[in-house]
Amino acid sequence: MEWGLPSNFVWLWTVPAAAAVFFLSSWRKRREMRRFGETTLVGRLVASLSPRRRLLKRVFFVAGIFFVVLGLCQPHFRSKETLVERKGVDVLIAIDVSNSMLSKDILPNRLEKAKLELTGLVDKLRGDRLGVIAFAGEAFIQCPLTFDRSAVKLFLSTVNPNLVSLQGTSLSAAIEAALKAFPKEKGGKALVLLTDGEDHEG
Repeated sequence: MEWGLPSNFVWLWTVPAAAAVFFLSSWRKRREMRRFGETTLVGRLVASLSPRRRLLKRVFFVAGIFFVVLGLCQPHFRSKETLVERKGVDVLIAIDVSNSMLSKDILPNRLEKAKLELTGLVDKLRGDRLGVIAFAGEAFIQCPLTFDRSAVKLFLSTVNPNLVSLQGTSLSAAIEAALKAFPKEKGGKALVLLTDGEDHEG
């Protein structure tokens, strides 16, 4: 165990100080009772008071001060870093958002059907980093590589033809964007490219 602010241990003096105050208070009360009159008679007058309960209250109060001071010292266990080897791959999903993808030969349309199928794919790819590229006549990274599948599905759901100003279908632009998005280090990499096949560029 480690202490974040060990300097606060100085406040531990409040614990014996509180105990001393309670001791002196009890001593003074007993002395005043002896002065007040016969001990047996005074004992009958205060019979409804419970010395045991009063003692417990004071013990809990002192203990509370002790634990407050400990809390101020910020005790914590030392964190341990463990290197975990990732066995997944980096997967980029490039989806065609050209106007032709709005064709309704597949209901509700080609683009919405593609997004639905890709969302199911994202749910199956566990342990992999995923990213989304939207492309038409040009391409850009809609979602960088991440382990957050919820974020990937959110970005995937928002792709539409309005995201790309230059229309057309350039597969080369999608591939080039993927090559830039993939990390330089070695490791498994995959590009899932979904388009209606009407390649007009490059």
